[in-house]
Amino acid sequence: MTTTPATPDRIVETAVGYMAAQQLFAANRIGLFPALAAGPLDAGELAERTGKPEKIVRILADALAARGLLSRVDGRYTLGADTAEYLGGGGLDLAPFLTFLETISYPHWLQFTHTTDTGEPGELDLAGDRWTTFLAGVMVYNALHARMLSKNFDFTGYKNLLDLGGSPPSSRCRPCTSTTSCGPPSSTTRGRWTR
Repeated sequence: MTTTPATPDRIVETAVGYMAAQQLFAANRIGLFPALAAGPLDAGELAERTGKPEKIVRILADALAARGLLSRVDGRYTLGADTAEYLGGGGLDLAPFLTFLETISYPHWLQFTHTTDTGEPGELDLAGDRWTTFLAGVMVYNALHARMLSKNFDFTGYKNLLDLGGSPPSSRCRPCTSTTSCGPPSSTTRGRWTR
């Protein structure tokens, strides 16, 4: 029996994961990805487009390049394939989801120490514009899962698709717009797929 030697890798990766998330959130918030959507920029040009200090833009861009989300060649940054598709205007825009994570979910998780120590739930503030941010983020996340479902499930032979939680038409998966009925489920189809 072969055993894998113990390493601290998973522990360290989990412990410092918040750093990469904060860098991604900051880049999203300052508009770094849309700024690069038109093509390669150096740090000075990127700072000008985002209106942020060059030093900060360079730190963010280098950190994202190290994670493979950007590419840096000869001092010029470009979007990676994933960021071009999901944050640079190429497809489903995950920016509202990242905004939700940064402004609502992450601060809520900061209360987890108190919850762990006391058993009391944290406060979830959805007042004012926060409700709109929450809904926008959740709807984009739902749309992402609908797309993933349509890519990974063979809908051949199915004629009805149950709405999975009231998602708007923009988040429905591809089969809903072509070969399946996507109206409200009837009492005979509620809770199951039908052929």
